Amino acid sequence: MIRKWIFTTVLSSACALTLVSENSAAEKPVGLVKGRFDHIEILLNHYKIPFEIIPFTDLEKKDCLKKYTAVFFPCGLGRSPESHIDVSASGYFVHSVSMKDLQKKIEMEKIYENIRDFIGAGGSAYFSDFSYDILQQTFHCFNFYFNFPNLGLSGRYPAKLNNPLRLFLNREKTDVFMPHEGWVLIQSVEGADIIAEGEVETPRGILNARIISLLTRGSGEIIYSSYHSSEHADEIMRYMIFRITRKGMFAYHTPTINKWNQIITSELLDAILPGENARSHTVLLEKGKNTIYFYAKKGIFQVDLYTKDMKLVLSKDTGSNNFSIDVNAPHSGEYIISLYGSGDYSYTPFAVITAAGWRLIPYVTAVRVIFAFIAVFIVSVIITAYRLSHPKEIGGRIRR
Repeated sequence: MIRKWIFTTVLSSACALTLVSENSAAEKPVGLVKGRFDHIEILLNHYKIPFEIIPFTDLEKKDCLKKYTAVFFPCGLGRSPESHIDVSASGYFVHSVSMKDLQKKIEMEKIYENIRDFIGAGGSAYFSDFSYDILQQTFHCFNFYFNFPNLGLSGRYPAKLNNPLRLFLNREKTDVFMPHEGWVLIQSVEGADIIAEGEVETPRGILNARIISLLTRGSGEIIYSSYHSSEHADEIMRYMIFRITRKGMFAYHTPTINKWNQIITSELLDAILPGENARSHTVLLEKGKNTIYFYAKKGIFQVDLYTKDMKLVLSKDTGSNNFSIDVNAPHSGEYIISLYGSGDYSYTPFAVITAAGWRLIPYVTAVRVIFAFIAVFIVSVIITAYRLSHPKEIGGRIRR
């Protein structure tokens, strides 16, 4: 009983520390290094995600990124020449025009090192289009056609979507509009999941472009996208912003999922905005027992689950913002999940995880059961061998 109490206490403490760590990470601010061509701050404001501006030169400082949980490196980073023009004038007369503050050389190697440390320690980052060079110098992850990155021509192109972006958008293809010439066209990305790709026009003919990539480095995650937009209705940008800024919310239910030794089948992050009745996405379930895990900081949520042909599997008004629902899936594959909010739920980010497996005995897996049987067998063999080699002496008096 004492050992059981100690085990339970240690386990509870570990789970509590995990939740404290996650909640602390969630309270960290989001950082934005302003770009000249990708005005993602418009969308951060639209989703009511607070952020702090990081001056580009501050990236050299050793601890600059440690205070953030996520950082955006949008298209067109660096010190723009026009911001360093010094004009001396009086009335309508210009006396002199000069450049200022360009004498200090930026130590880019320090920036690359700080980004590596930030991502390796669990941070999340977004890079878009012309910011590729910083990501390339930091992780050396891109390969380009003809060793030249700027091959993309302006136009609207159909893009094939892969998981998890395909699940978020509920479709396999979408159109992406590239407004300018010379956008960064990537041939391949080392150690990445390509979540959007397509055939595009270039000066060298039709080539396949890896448009959006999801990279894991150390404990952190990176999204690189040749595509960017500041349109409020852009669902691709919505996916990338919530994935980068709210990924830490997945950790809320991780201890429970690990306790039941379940297999995660899909994850999503989103929010319900004013004017939206619900948000619907695709999730993956295995045939048989599955669990839907949900977490939001506030609000009350209802969950409806349908098959792909819109047959209702379950509908539950949870009356909560933090819950898990067991569901018996009739088959393996894709399902549609619809989430409705009530109360104070607008703009509140939520995380959904689907996990396959029974919730019967905590911390029990087939491997652990096999090892337990092996251990019992070995102990039995040792005891049997000992008894055979040490027979009991026969006691008593001999009859005459």
